Amino acid sequence: MHDVPFAAMDECRSARTSAAQPDREPATRLARIGDLPDYAYFNHAIHIAKGVGCSSCHGDVEAMPLMQKARSFTMGFCLDCHKNPGPNLRPSNQIFNTEWHRTKDTPSPAALMANYHIGGRNLTDCSICHR
Repeated sequence: MHDVPFAAMDECRSARTSAAQPDREPATRLARIGDLPDYAYFNHAIHIAKGVGCSSCHGDVEAMPLMQKARSFTMGFCLDCHKNPGPNLRPSNQIFNTEWHRTKDTPSPAALMANYHIGGRNLTDCSICHR
C-alpha cells in the first residue's frame, strides 16, 4: 500500500500530479498495492488523461488514513469499464476530486467520451492491456 500517513495528505496531492506525468520522478514514494501479472499493461497517465478519476478504481482515498486496496483489479473489473467507460468519466477539472459526484450539470457520459476522444477503437481488444 502507499506508505504515506494520513497527516501527509499534501504529499499525496503532489503524487497525483506525478501520476499524470509518467516521465517525472514521483514526488512521493509509492508502494504497489495491486500486483498485475507481467503480461498485463497498465498506465495511470492514459486513464487520467481520458477522464477516469482516482476514486473510480481506488475508492475514497481521501478518507483512507493509509492507502488500501478498495477493489480487486481483475480482468473482469477492467473489462466492465472498458466495455462502457462513459459512466466512469468526469470533467477534467474533477479528475482528482475524490468527493466529486455526477450532477444534472455534468456532461453526459456520451459527451465526456466525445470530449476525451474515446471511441473508434475497441477498448476490449486484448492488445489494449496484454502486450
